[in-house]
Amino acid sequence: MVAPRLPADGLATRDWTVTDDGTVVCYASEKSHCVVVSNSSSPFVMLEEATLAHDQDLAEVTSKINAILAPLVNKHQKGGRHLCLLNTPRGPLLAWTREGFTRENDEEVLRRIFKFQAA
Repeated sequence: MVAPRLPADGLATRDWTVTDDGTVVCYASEKSHCVVVSNSSSPFVMLEEATLAHDQDLAEVTSKINAILAPLVNKHQKGGRHLCLLNTPRGPLLAWTREGFTRENDEEVLRRIFKFQAA
């Protein structure tokens, strides 16, 4: 099966699931539970200046996060993996994903693969 290509901006509405081998797959969907943050130089958006919603503190943290993530994104994109921010039942999760078509999420598979800590 040929997987669809990610849009250049990575902003298409996407959902995700986990295959039996633990691979997270993001796919085009009406749901927005998988946000692609794979941009080799700046995984998270940087603003030209601070705003009320994204103040100087957040700008500094975003810069530090990008400095940590950018080398990883560059390394793993060559293998066809994309860094995504997944909306999970326990909250946001950074995960390496592949693109493709999939079946519905299976809650038991998610618990087994991700081994969430007790809440």
